[in-house]
Amino acid sequence: MSGSTTQHTETTGRPQPTRNTGQKIAYAFGNLGQAAFYNTMSTFFITFVTTALFIDVDKTLAKRLIAVITGLVVVIRIAEIFLDPLLGNLVDNTNTRWGRFRPWQFIGGIVPGILGTIQAAEAIKYIAGVGQLLTDRLLRFNALTMRFSEIRLR
Repeated sequence: MSGSTTQHTETTGRPQPTRNTGQKIAYAFGNLGQAAFYNTMSTFFITFVTTALFIDVDKTLAKRLIAVITGLVVVIRIAEIFLDPLLGNLVDNTNTRWGRFRPWQFIGGIVPGILGTIQAAEAIKYIAGVGQLLTDRLLRFNALTMRFSEIRLR
């Protein structure tokens, strides 16, 4: 049965889908972009925290702050071990009129897209030396009301 998309197995007796090499490669590349981005940002963050963030701070205090940040990263990564399967189950069991994954793609794409655009604009303003940077200010974004607010840090 060449060209068939299913094959029978001796153990289950049920048809199992066959995967060609192209499908296997495409499946592997699906996670490559996310993993490359996440690992690049994680490496940058740790490098930034350990070399530049506390450059003008007392060495003892800097070591404590780095330890706190490192501890938070470890706690978050451990929490992901438990949260990822729960969220995966939630997404897999979502049934809406728009489909199973589309609502999560919408939620998971819009907010990061807006925040990424803001970050890119800040980088461009910094490089070009124009505009007012968000120095000593925290910009908050409420996606439910589509409003921005600003908090002074000093």
